[in-house]
Amino acid sequence: MNANAPTKTTNPWLYWFAVLTAFFTFLLLGLGGLVTSHEAGMSVPDWPNTYGNNMFLFPPAQWIGGIFYEHTHRLLASAVGLMTTILAVWLWLKDSRPWMHWLGVAAFLLVVAQGVLGGLRVTMHMDSLGIYHATIAQLFFVLTCALALFTSRWWKGLERQPPARR
Repeated sequence: MNANAPTKTTNPWLYWFAVLTAFFTFLLLGLGGLVTSHEAGMSVPDWPNTYGNNMFLFPPAQWIGGIFYEHTHRLLASAVGLMTTILAVWLWLKDSRPWMHWLGVAAFLLVVAQGVLGGLRVTMHMDSLGIYHATIAQLFFVLTCALALFTSRWWKGLERQPPARR
């Protein structure tokens, strides 16, 4: 049997969604780095709102200076949070491997923790929370990459192959 041949358990849509989630997480890490390097972490002093406006309705004309970096980071983080929620539910419902269900749950819990930490860093004015926020962000990125790998046809082909004899 060809290890790269698709099977009934392979879901290319799930795989590509997991890849997309990992890709947007990578972009989010880069944007978080821009927030830090431009010292824009407190450019938007409230959370979850943006200067009293609904975060999703904040006028683009006001995205200037550090506000651009911080606000864009928040919007992309919201998208990654939504994508992670969808991915976790999709894994729970459609992946036959129980350990993948729990990795999806772990990803969901990590992305929620990230949102809470980011919000607490703003509302409590605690720069030290940024260290934890950045560390968990990198762990979350590794997890999203692992989910993309584990949903790949290549990985599932490895699971189907018998162990090599010595």
